[in-house]
Amino acid sequence: MGGKQHVEVRLGKDLDGNQHFDVRLVRELVRELGGNQHVEARLGKELDGNQHVEVRLGRELGGNHYVEVRLVTELGGNQHVEVRLGREELAGNQHVEVRLGKELAGNQHVEVRLVRELGENQHVEVRLGKELAGNQHVEVSLGKELAGNQHVEVRLGKELAGNQHVEVRLVRELGENPHVEVRLGKELAWNQHVEVRLVRELGENQHVEVRLGKELAGNQHVEVRLGKELAGNQHVEVRLGKELAWNQHVEVRLVRELGENQHVEVRLGKELAGNQHVEVRLGKELAGNQHVEVRLGKELAGNQHVEVRLGKELPGNQHVEVRLGRELGENQHVEVRLVRELGGNQHVELTLGRELVFEPAC
Repeated sequence: MGGKQHVEVRLGKDLDGNQHFDVRLVRELVRELGGNQHVEARLGKELDGNQHVEVRLGRELGGNHYVEVRLVTELGGNQHVEVRLGREELAGNQHVEVRLGKELAGNQHVEVRLVRELGENQHVEVRLGKELAGNQHVEVSLGKELAGNQHVEVRLGKELAGNQHVEVRLVRELGENPHVEVRLGKELAWNQHVEVRLVRELGENQHVEVRLGKELAGNQHVEVRLGKELAGNQHVEVRLGKELAWNQHVEVRLVRELGENQHVEVRLGKELAGNQHVEVRLGKELAGNQHVEVRLGKELAGNQHVEVRLGKELPGNQHVEVRLGRELGENQHVEVRLVRELGGNQHVELTLGRELVFEPAC
């Protein structure tokens, strides 16, 4: 069964009541499906009531496969969307895409799992439209090894409301030139959790970026964890927009070793209000021409804590900078810790803006 095969399922405008839609391409079928295959599931304008959409692709898929699930405009009530790509190998220029339309309501679960190995030049993308409401869970799990020029992207639209959880996990090894990006739109409301975990090893010239839009409100948690080793010209960036409100937590952890010419940057916009905590931790060794920068915008108000910790040894031409803008309100805490040894032409700078207002020491 070679050649350019095309498998497509289209579901029309309305589907009512506890429906289950499943496309499975498993062992016996998958082994004999070669070359430039296209698997697509399209769900129309409205889907009502406890629906379950699942696409499973079995162990091996060869050569230029394309897998796509599109959920358009509105999805109602406790829906579950899952795409699983199987255990062993997915080879050569594959494209996996899940698109969810403008609104998704009520306890929805979207999951994409890519397990064990994905061959060169693969593209994994999840797009969630303008509004997502109520206890939604978005997860992308990429398995043990991802090799060669891969692109992983999760885009979340303008507004995300109510106890949402967005997580991207990249496990063990990612080959050369991968791109990992999470974009969250203008507003994120109430107890949201955004996490990107890159575990163990990341190859050269990788780019990891998390962008959070203009406003983030209420007990939000943003965390980026980069595992044991990061090698060669990597770029890690977290951008938080103009306003961050109330008990927010922003943390970037870089553990153990970071190779030469790496760039780590955290930018926090114009205003940060109320009991916020910003922390950057760099582990045991940082080697060769690294740049670590934390920028805090014009005003910082009320019991904020800013901390930069640099571990045991920092060799050769490193630059560490913390910039705090024009005004800093009472009871703020700014801390830079450089531990044990600092070698050769290092630059540590703490810049505090025009006015600093403190409670006097007792």
